[in-house]
Amino acid sequence: MDLNARSRADNDSLRILAISARADIGGGPEQLYQLTQALAPAVQTTIACPDDAPYADRFRGLQGVPQVITIPHRAFHTRALWQLIRHVQAGDFHIIHSHGKGAGLYSRSVAAMTGVPCVHTFHGLHIDSYGLVKRQAYLSLERAMGSVTQAIIAVSQGEAKLLGEARLFPDHKLHIIENGVEIPEIFIQRDYTMPMRVLSVSRFNYQKNTELCLDIAAHLKEADAKVQIQVIGSGECFEACHARILHQSLGGFISLVGATNKPREFMQKADVLLSTSRWEGLPLAVLEAMSEGVIPVLSDVVGNRDTVAGGELSQLLFVSGHAREAATLLIALADCPPPRLKYLSALAREHVKSRYSATRMAANTLALYEWVRSS
Repeated sequence: MDLNARSRADNDSLRILAISARADIGGGPEQLYQLTQALAPAVQTTIACPDDAPYADRFRGLQGVPQVITIPHRAFHTRALWQLIRHVQAGDFHIIHSHGKGAGLYSRSVAAMTGVPCVHTFHGLHIDSYGLVKRQAYLSLERAMGSVTQAIIAVSQGEAKLLGEARLFPDHKLHIIENGVEIPEIFIQRDYTMPMRVLSVSRFNYQKNTELCLDIAAHLKEADAKVQIQVIGSGECFEACHARILHQSLGGFISLVGATNKPREFMQKADVLLSTSRWEGLPLAVLEAMSEGVIPVLSDVVGNRDTVAGGELSQLLFVSGHAREAATLLIALADCPPPRLKYLSALAREHVKSRYSATRMAANTLALYEWVRSS
């Protein structure tokens, strides 16, 4: 689908209010950025998000974004709600599209107050860390909000299955639009000299399970493996992880870089991408790394397993939480001859290129917008 041609054919461009409760480094803001960029100029997207680095300024610099509205970071405030309601009433929007849990509370409330149809993308159900009472309360709230949501987007087949099992809304409201990423034109061939360079992209929180990287490093140290893990990102347990690396003398096998605004530069120098997540929607970091030819070694959870979709790369999944199994996979890759590694690298890139492009994601999203608008 040629989005620009469609825009020229229809002078009445779609006007979307996109809401995200995050604009810091993360997959959700990056997906919104890539979607908005790929939809322009066919779609005019006003974005409501926190005034956080780096994405608030990135959104402001995009074509097709007439305005960025500031809302609180991952918090629901009635003042922000009324601000959004006033913008919708004054802006003649066709659709409200929320990304993530916090944004969904705003979007469905605004939709109920204004009558503007709402599309919601979960980006992962994210209830595994909840206790029973909190889980039931949240699911009850989602069921109530589902009644004022015209369409729900699941970003992977695995996420769609979880949402269906939770019975939060009628089946006909659920649409699967897989995440997409920009595919680099240049494919950087690795030389695969040792030690093998392993990259992990993390937020150092419960979901990402970053501590498992240290357990994996301990097994690599035990085996004296020619493997080095580099972790980029920040979060609540960063300092504790750093202290443990020093205490256990793991520095020869793992290092923590901290947050970066340019993860692709690290991906282009990596041989393997390691994900230890307890759950995902469809992880952009994994897709981006694979598009750069980085071989994925992933925890076998929803979202991660969707990225390899049952193909040959699924042999590189490990049982979630099993550090020794992950280390064994990394050691086996380090022992592979370079031609085998180059084959896996090309396979990873071609898999993403054929299925997970940002262009495809945008075309499918635009089709859904038009369906909602005409319904």
